[in-house]
Amino acid sequence: MLIVQYGFQRLNLHRIYCGTIQGNKGMMKLAAKLKMKEEGKRREAIYKNGSYLDIHEYGILRSEF
Repeated sequence: MLIVQYGFQRLNLHRIYCGTIQGNKGMMKLAAKLKMKEEGKRREAIYKNGSYLDIHEYGILRSEF
């Protein structure tokens, strides 16, 4: 939360975003805790351990923080 706060208040950012591969429950929970909204998913965007995985993308705007 401190990093997001720093980004908006000190760096004057308009938007902060992150992405994670499907199945990364820890990162998905963190994004939700930071009040980020799921903005979309890039289907089969990464190849890992012999299979293609989706990337879930999250973001938050300064006005939502």
